[in-house]
Amino acid sequence: MSFLLIALLGITVTQPNILDQTDEEWTAPGYRVIEEVSINPLDYGEPISWGENCNGPTASIGCQAFFMPTEDGEKWRIVMLLKDKLVVLQEDEEPREIPLACSPTGIIYSRNGRFALVLGNCISGSRSAIYAIESEYVNIDTGEVRVFEAMQSTGWTGMQYVNDDGSIYRWDYTAVNLLEYYDPDLNLVFSREINIGWFTRYAHASGGSTILLAIPNLLTVYDKNGTLLWEKELEVDLPCDPLISADGSVVLLATSYGLECYEGFTGELLWEEYETGTLAPVPAVSGRAWAVLLRGRGLVSGSDAISRESIIDMRYPAETWGHGVPSAVADNGITLSRAGSLPPEYQNGNLTKMIYSSSEGVIIWISSLFSVASSPLNIAGSNNTEVELRLGSSIQLSGERFAYSDYSTVRIMRVEGGDE
Repeated sequence: MSFLLIALLGITVTQPNILDQTDEEWTAPGYRVIEEVSINPLDYGEPISWGENCNGPTASIGCQAFFMPTEDGEKWRIVMLLKDKLVVLQEDEEPREIPLACSPTGIIYSRNGRFALVLGNCISGSRSAIYAIESEYVNIDTGEVRVFEAMQSTGWTGMQYVNDDGSIYRWDYTAVNLLEYYDPDLNLVFSREINIGWFTRYAHASGGSTILLAIPNLLTVYDKNGTLLWEKELEVDLPCDPLISADGSVVLLATSYGLECYEGFTGELLWEEYETGTLAPVPAVSGRAWAVLLRGRGLVSGSDAISRESIIDMRYPAETWGHGVPSAVADNGITLSRAGSLPPEYQNGNLTKMIYSSSEGVIIWISSLFSVASSPLNIAGSNNTEVELRLGSSIQLSGERFAYSDYSTVRIMRVEGGDE
């Protein structure tokens, strides 16, 4: 089954020029967006390290917000990596500290906020190449901490994913080229050599069922036993990492030409759309909702990746601001995204606004602008490759509340009014 997505769907054009017209917080008529919580992570301890920006000292930390299911509904959770500990703040609970034995330099979170891998004693690193000598595996719910050894005595280079059940995928492309999977008890389930390298794209089903690797001309999908499920030759290089739904049933490729959607366990093509280039696909924490940046036009989002009727093509005019890069998506398609200023009007690409959009593709709220370059917090300690876990943002499954960081504080916001 194949169809041209945009040709069959209507285009939602939101309020014109809203991004250009206001630098202060803006809320659509009929709605209220209320700040429930504002937290300064430095109130809870020393940062991982100190640096400098144009306004003076800046503190490097790891910080991520989550919304946790409980018997009383979803509760927000904020996890902060500081100099010698994790600090866990959760709605209606007292703060918790989890001491660390290593000298932390970064952290990788599971999408559901229950597990983390703290990277310690790194020689050097970035998201695409981390040289870790040792790590500590943390069960955030219980506070249990365990040492997680490097693949080899010289350290580990590659990527690691922490799944929602606490299992781990990781691969190393230095002396050996290995893909490994560890179960929630950190037992090694499989280790196999694979043909990947520096320019590989990768993604994982957060439920732990599958992992996807894409070298420049070949897409491969493995299950958690190391079995190759399917592979596909690629006609073009992928400009960004693919997307796999939480249960592994849907794979979405954002290419320089458009979108391709596949059944995750068989590789069957479900639909494709080649009208425009796409970037930065983001899945919902639960289910198959997603959003993706359209190059130069806006967003496409949907509450079900295989349902054509759920997909919204959202475009909004802006001259001085870029279209929002998706940061988090609710199960109903409500999207939180992040827009940056465009020269020459501001001459400052570090200025940022957050945008909250309805499931119909209408802008409901825009934050006041803030500057990444002059803020006292640097969240560089977050080493997740997933777009939605790099900058601290999160959204409830219903979209009613969301969280973001303006690099000074972490804010929990609640949306009221309208039909959402």
